[in-house]
Amino acid sequence: MSNINIQKYYWRHKRGELFSTIQNIKLLKLKNLCYNKIKKPSRIHKSKIYGYKNNKKYQIVVVKIQKSVNKKKARKGKIFGKNVNQGTLKRKRNINFTGKAIIKVLKKYKPMKIIGIYWINENINYRFYEIILIK
Repeated sequence: MSNINIQKYYWRHKRGELFSTIQNIKLLKLKNLCYNKIKKPSRIHKSKIYGYKNNKKYQIVVVKIQKSVNKKKARKGKIFGKNVNQGTLKRKRNINFTGKAIIKVLKKYKPMKIIGIYWINENINYRFYEIILIK
């Protein structure tokens, strides 16, 4: 089996022990970085689908997005009565996490275009995405 086929197998079978240990090691590296340019994509087969080539034109950026509760702030900082009546909980987001990642990257890398975005890893507090950019 080639390297890409092995990677495909492990990304399809995410419940395995080997996959979880590899993901935990990657999380330790990604935890402290908000924007991180990397030389090679972590998911080669996924990046090839989006049209990634190993040129200087292409850049890969890892983005960290916070998973937070979508709560509305209460007036005067506290709730008078019950939570149910105030409308602080159970509010729907207008944009998903991938959309947030795209907006975050476009603010920093304005002249570049986004080719593709895919999920890498997830934590209790954060989600990590790889974004392929082209000049």
